[in-house]
Amino acid sequence: MKFKTLIAVLFLTVPAFCAEEEYKISSDDVLEIFVWQNADLCRSVVVQTNGKISLPLIKDIQAEGLTSQQLTQDITNRLIPFIKQPQVSVIISKFSHREVTILGQVKMPGSYPVRKNFKLVELISLSQGFTETAATDDVRIVRNGTERQTIEVDVDEILEGKTDDVVLEPGDVVFVPQTTWSETTTFLDKIATTLTLVVSIITLTVLLIHK
Repeated sequence: MKFKTLIAVLFLTVPAFCAEEEYKISSDDVLEIFVWQNADLCRSVVVQTNGKISLPLIKDIQAEGLTSQQLTQDITNRLIPFIKQPQVSVIISKFSHREVTILGQVKMPGSYPVRKNFKLVELISLSQGFTETAATDDVRIVRNGTERQTIEVDVDEILEGKTDDVVLEPGDVVFVPQTTWSETTTFLDKIATTLTLVVSIITLTVLLIHK
Protein backbone atom coordinates (compact mmCIF):
# COMPACT_ATOMS: atom_id res chain seq x y z
CA MET A 1 0.00 0.00 0.00
CA LYS A 2 1.42 3.38 -0.96
CA PHE A 3 2.10 5.87 1.82
CA LYS A 4 -0.48 8.39 0.58
CA THR A 5 -3.12 5.67 0.44
CA LEU A 6 -2.24 4.61 3.98
CA ILE A 7 -2.64 8.19 5.17
CA ALA A 8 -6.03 8.35 3.43
CA VAL A 9 -7.22 5.22 5.20
CA LEU A 10 -6.04 6.47 8.57
CA PHE A 11 -7.64 9.86 7.99
CA LEU A 12 -11.00 8.30 7.18
CA THR A 13 -10.88 6.07 10.25
CA VAL A 14 -10.08 8.89 12.66
CA PRO A 15 -13.62 9.10 14.14
CA ALA A 16 -13.24 5.54 15.48
CA PHE A 17 -10.34 6.67 17.63
CA CYS A 18 -12.07 9.72 19.09
CA ALA A 19 -14.23 8.11 21.78
CA GLU A 20 -12.80 10.34 24.48
CA GLU A 21 -13.35 13.73 22.88
CA GLU A 22 -13.31 15.44 26.26
CA TYR A 23 -9.95 14.00 27.31
CA LYS A 24 -7.43 16.79 27.78
CA ILE A 25 -3.95 16.08 26.47
CA SER A 26 -1.20 15.70 29.07
CA SER A 27 2.59 15.80 28.94
CA ASP A 28 4.16 12.53 27.74
CA ASP A 29 1.05 11.62 25.73
CA VAL A 30 1.94 10.35 22.25
CA LEU A 31 0.07 12.06 19.40
CA GLU A 32 -0.27 11.03 15.76
CA ILE A 33 -0.53 14.11 13.54
CA PHE A 34 -1.97 13.62 10.04
CA VAL A 35 -2.14 16.36 7.40
CA TRP A 36 -4.04 15.26 4.29
CA GLN A 37 -1.85 15.11 1.15
CA ASN A 38 1.17 16.42 3.09
CA ALA A 39 3.06 13.31 4.12
CA ASP A 40 6.13 15.30 5.17
CA LEU A 41 4.05 16.95 7.91
CA CYS A 42 2.60 13.68 9.25
CA ARG A 43 4.42 12.40 12.30
CA SER A 44 4.25 10.90 15.77
CA VAL A 45 5.13 13.34 18.54
CA VAL A 46 5.45 13.19 22.31
CA VAL A 47 4.03 16.06 24.35
CA GLN A 48 6.98 17.67 26.10
CA THR A 49 7.12 18.42 29.83
CA ASN A 50 6.38 22.08 29.02
CA GLY A 51 3.13 20.94 27.38
CA LYS A 52 4.20 21.70 23.81
CA ILE A 53 4.84 19.77 20.61
CA SER A 54 7.07 20.72 17.67
CA LEU A 55 5.87 20.51 14.06
CA PRO A 56 7.34 21.65 10.75
CA LEU A 57 6.35 25.13 9.56
CA ILE A 58 4.59 26.10 12.79
CA LYS A 59 7.32 25.12 15.28
CA ASP A 60 6.22 24.86 18.93
CA ILE A 61 2.53 24.69 19.75
CA GLN A 62 0.73 24.23 23.06
CA ALA A 63 -0.93 20.81 23.33
CA GLU A 64 -1.35 20.09 27.04
CA GLY A 65 -4.75 21.05 28.38
CA LEU A 66 -6.44 20.85 24.98
CA THR A 67 -8.72 18.14 23.62
CA SER A 68 -7.68 16.44 20.37
CA GLN A 69 -10.36 18.44 18.55
CA GLN A 70 -9.09 21.75 19.95
CA LEU A 71 -5.50 20.91 19.01
CA THR A 72 -6.64 19.85 15.53
CA GLN A 73 -8.29 23.23 15.04
CA ASP A 74 -5.26 25.12 16.36
CA ILE A 75 -2.85 23.27 14.04
CA THR A 76 -5.23 23.81 11.12
CA ASN A 77 -5.36 27.57 11.75
CA ARG A 78 -1.57 27.81 11.98
CA LEU A 79 -1.09 25.90 8.72
CA ILE A 80 -3.43 28.10 6.68
CA PRO A 81 -0.65 30.57 5.69
CA PHE A 82 1.37 27.65 4.29
CA ILE A 83 -1.20 25.17 2.95
CA LYS A 84 -4.45 25.79 1.09
CA GLN A 85 -7.39 24.39 3.08
CA PRO A 86 -5.34 22.10 5.34
CA GLN A 87 -7.13 18.99 6.59
CA VAL A 88 -5.64 17.95 9.91
CA SER A 89 -6.34 15.11 12.31
CA VAL A 90 -4.89 14.43 15.74
CA ILE A 91 -5.07 10.98 17.35
CA ILE A 92 -3.92 10.27 20.90
CA SER A 93 -2.18 6.94 20.35
CA LYS A 94 -0.75 6.55 23.85
CA PHE A 95 -1.92 8.03 27.13
CA SER A 96 0.69 8.91 29.72
CA HIS A 97 -1.78 8.74 32.59
CA ARG A 98 -2.70 5.76 34.69
CA GLU A 99 -6.18 5.00 35.92
CA VAL A 100 -8.39 5.27 38.96
CA THR A 101 -11.02 2.67 39.79
CA ILE A 102 -14.47 3.16 41.27
CA LEU A 103 -16.41 0.22 42.72
CA GLY A 104 -19.63 -0.37 44.60
CA GLN A 105 -22.84 1.62 44.34
CA VAL A 106 -22.35 3.57 41.12
CA LYS A 107 -24.12 2.89 37.84
CA MET A 108 -20.97 2.17 35.80
CA PRO A 109 -18.20 0.87 38.08
CA GLY A 110 -14.81 0.39 36.48
CA SER A 111 -11.49 2.07 35.71
CA TYR A 112 -11.22 5.56 34.28
CA PRO A 113 -8.28 7.64 33.01
CA VAL A 114 -6.87 10.06 35.56
CA ARG A 115 -5.28 13.34 34.57
CA LYS A 116 -3.96 16.40 36.34
CA ASN A 117 -6.42 17.85 38.87
CA PHE A 118 -8.89 14.97 38.39
CA LYS A 119 -11.39 15.10 41.25
CA LEU A 120 -13.75 12.68 42.98
CA VAL A 121 -17.01 14.30 41.87
CA GLU A 122 -15.83 14.19 38.25
CA LEU A 123 -15.11 10.47 38.59
CA ILE A 124 -18.57 9.86 40.05
CA SER A 125 -20.08 11.78 37.14
CA LEU A 126 -18.14 9.69 34.61
CA SER A 127 -19.43 6.53 36.30
CA GLN A 128 -22.99 7.79 35.67
CA GLY A 129 -23.65 8.73 39.30
CA PHE A 130 -24.74 6.88 42.43
CA THR A 131 -27.29 4.09 42.64
CA GLU A 132 -30.33 4.54 44.88
CA THR A 133 -28.71 2.49 47.66
CA ALA A 134 -25.38 4.36 47.74
CA ALA A 135 -24.04 5.60 51.07
CA THR A 136 -22.98 8.96 49.64
CA ASP A 137 -21.78 10.19 53.02
CA ASP A 138 -19.36 7.28 53.50
CA VAL A 139 -17.31 7.05 50.30
CA ARG A 140 -13.82 5.64 50.78
CA ILE A 141 -10.66 6.21 48.75
CA VAL A 142 -7.93 3.60 49.12
CA ARG A 143 -4.57 5.10 48.20
CA ASN A 144 -1.45 3.00 47.76
CA GLY A 145 1.44 5.38 48.25
CA THR A 146 4.50 4.86 50.42
CA GLU A 147 1.94 3.80 53.01
CA ARG A 148 -1.51 2.44 52.24
CA GLN A 149 -4.21 4.79 53.51
CA THR A 150 -7.98 5.01 53.42
CA ILE A 151 -9.61 8.42 53.02
CA GLU A 152 -13.24 8.73 54.12
CA VAL A 153 -15.26 11.29 52.17
CA ASP A 154 -18.75 12.72 52.59
CA VAL A 155 -19.74 13.52 49.01
CA ASP A 156 -22.93 15.21 50.21
CA GLU A 157 -20.82 17.85 51.96
CA ILE A 158 -18.73 18.38 48.82
CA LEU A 159 -21.87 18.94 46.73
CA GLU A 160 -23.23 21.32 49.36
CA GLY A 161 -19.98 23.30 49.32
CA LYS A 162 -19.18 22.50 52.94
CA THR A 163 -15.87 20.79 52.13
CA ASP A 164 -13.40 20.68 49.25
CA ASP A 165 -13.49 18.04 46.55
CA VAL A 166 -10.70 15.44 46.66
CA VAL A 167 -8.03 15.40 43.95
CA LEU A 168 -7.45 11.79 42.91
CA GLU A 169 -4.09 10.18 42.25
CA PRO A 170 -3.18 7.41 39.77
CA GLY A 171 -3.94 4.02 41.28
CA ASP A 172 -6.62 5.26 43.70
CA VAL A 173 -9.52 2.89 44.31
CA VAL A 174 -12.82 4.53 45.24
CA PHE A 175 -15.43 2.39 47.00
CA VAL A 176 -19.06 3.46 47.41
CA PRO A 177 -20.79 1.21 49.99
CA GLN A 178 -24.49 0.52 50.41
CA THR A 179 -26.45 2.43 52.98
CA THR A 180 -26.96 0.61 56.28
CA TRP A 181 -30.72 0.75 55.69
CA SER A 182 -30.45 -0.95 52.30
CA GLU A 183 -28.25 -3.66 53.82
CA THR A 184 -30.79 -4.15 56.60
CA THR A 185 -33.64 -4.30 54.09
CA THR A 186 -31.78 -6.89 52.03
CA PHE A 187 -31.14 -8.95 55.17
CA LEU A 188 -34.82 -8.77 56.20
CA ASP A 189 -35.90 -9.74 52.70
CA LYS A 190 -33.70 -12.84 52.91
CA ILE A 191 -35.15 -13.69 56.33
CA ALA A 192 -38.70 -13.23 55.01
CA THR A 193 -37.97 -15.50 52.06
CA THR A 194 -36.47 -18.15 54.34
CA LEU A 195 -39.41 -17.96 56.77
CA THR A 196 -41.89 -18.27 53.91
CA LEU A 197 -40.09 -21.39 52.73
CA VAL A 198 -40.03 -22.85 56.27
CA VAL A 199 -43.75 -22.16 56.76
CA SER A 200 -44.53 -23.81 53.42
CA ILE A 201 -42.54 -26.91 54.38
CA ILE A 202 -44.26 -27.12 57.81
CA THR A 203 -47.70 -26.68 56.24
CA LEU A 204 -47.00 -29.40 53.68
CA THR A 205 -45.69 -31.72 56.41
CA VAL A 206 -48.82 -31.20 58.54
CA LEU A 207 -51.08 -31.91 55.58
CA LEU A 208 -49.23 -35.12 54.80
CA ILE A 209 -49.42 -36.30 58.44
CA HIS A 210 -53.19 -35.80 58.62
CA LYS A 211 -53.94 -37.65 55.39
